[in-house]
Amino acid sequence: MDLPPLYKYLDIAGAEKTLVNRTFKYAKPSDFYLNNDKTDMTIEQLFPVNELEVLQIINQNLIDVLIKNLNRDPTSLNPQLSFIHQAFRNDPEIAKRIKEKVSRDSILDIWDVDKYTKFCRETVSWINDFLQGYRVLCVSDSVNSLKMWNLYSQNGEGISLRITPSSDLKKDSAFKLFRKVEYAAVRPPLFNDVLSFIEESLFGDLRKREKRILENIIYTKTKEWEHEREYRLVIPMHENTLPYHSE
Repeated sequence: MDLPPLYKYLDIAGAEKTLVNRTFKYAKPSDFYLNNDKTDMTIEQLFPVNELEVLQIINQNLIDVLIKNLNRDPTSLNPQLSFIHQAFRNDPEIAKRIKEKVSRDSILDIWDVDKYTKFCRETVSWINDFLQGYRVLCVSDSVNSLKMWNLYSQNGEGISLRITPSSDLKKDSAFKLFRKVEYAAVRPPLFNDVLSFIEESLFGDLRKREKRILENIIYTKTKEWEHEREYRLVIPMHENTLPYHSE
């Protein structure tokens, strides 16, 4: 995909360091908080519904998901679920009897809701800490934004550098990896749907799912920042500067 012209807004000090050192400095996600963007690259919850509703959906649909995928090999490392799945394969009638029993039981008899709620909150905290291990180079496809000049370029006293990926195939410019940020009304949860989470967790490609989830968090911002028309280049924390070539 061809990228539009991209611009990095810099204050005077940032411009001097960037031009002298010939590198762009990546930001740590928590640095965004300095600009009052306290939710960027974070999640608030695992699912779009509360913990009790999640357990109810799992309770009502887990067996159906296993039955639906009897001809697929599980990718889940949970030995108990793999055993149940194989049992259903051997005798699908077992699944029907178990589903009837589960539907009669109270969800509180099956799940420890408090324990699960604690697990969800600890997971959200862990993921938000994990995301601090990324570094982000933020740019815009707009060079005429007064808000951007005021916020990022010292009230117009700084500069805006245009970034153009090298066309030399031998250099394999990292600047080709910029991705457009999408804007939503609210921050996305970690998983958009409980049912698809169940099926993907048991039978999907876990690596692809993790990559897709992280990208959704990293490249989504709330609509109050839509005026920035942002593109991002994201790397792990073992690198915190990005060299460039000036012409």
